[in-house]
Amino acid sequence: FFAPVELALRGAFSALVEDALFMDNIASGVLVGPRQLPELHQALLRSCKLLSIETAPDLYIRQSPYPNAYTVAVQGRRPFVVVTTSLLDLLSPTEVQAVIAHELGHLKCE
Repeated sequence: FFAPVELALRGAFSALVEDALFMDNIASGVLVGPRQLPELHQALLRSCKLLSIETAPDLYIRQSPYPNAYTVAVQGRRPFVVVTTSLLDLLSPTEVQAVIAHELGHLKCE
């Protein structure tokens, strides 16, 4: 009896957390595109091509003193990759592309 209830609660809680994370990123992150940070957009497209990912996820830049990158794939929504400003400050363009490709690898393996 408890297993189905627990599974339902976990699913509902997970959806709420994923929704909050998605909304937080679109509200406070900078969406990378052909006109906004085009060099990062090109790095994303190159990495997608290398990994045979047909549809590129959104790429957001978030201001943070902590170097980090992560990928979020919310069910029913387009996945997105987040890279922090401090990570961009620390790494060369080639290293940033490697980080983006690593994050795309998470999507490729799902």
